[in-house]
Amino acid sequence: MKKIEQSELDQITKANSDFAQIKETIANIEIQKHQSLHKLSALQVEFKALEDELIKKYGDNVTINIKTGEITENVEDK
Repeated sequence: MKKIEQSELDQITKANSDFAQIKETIANIEIQKHQSLHKLSALQVEFKALEDELIKKYGDNVTINIKTGEITENVEDK
């Protein structure tokens, strides 16, 4: 039976292994991306609920400094 040279077999085996490893890395990154997008979506829903609660309590014509909690009335330019 004919065979390729050992050095050729080693090269193709290593290339195949490297290829599989990179594919697995990409798959893991995609899984993390998918999970992160779900978390982001949940946070957006939570943020919107909090925002709606604050608007109900303080009105929709204010700005709230999220670092200090200070509320300032928005002034309309005329």
